[in-house]
Amino acid sequence: MISAKFAVTETGEVDSVELFPAPDVRVEREIRRALDGWLFLPRLEKGSPRTKLFEVPLSFDPATR
Repeated sequence: MISAKFAVTETGEVDSVELFPAPDVRVEREIRRALDGWLFLPRLEKGSPRTKLFEVPLSFDPATR
């Protein structure tokens, strides 16, 4: 399992991605490509959007391909 730690910006985009443990270069490239396509509703504090940090576990099962 790989953990992805990243920020969701005020605009809902993923930023500052960290992966651990560090995966194979090809796997890292694909994870980053996928995360770049994610879009979130930003966290609101007193009605204003704020950046929020998240950590998400990622699990890959080759049998489900």
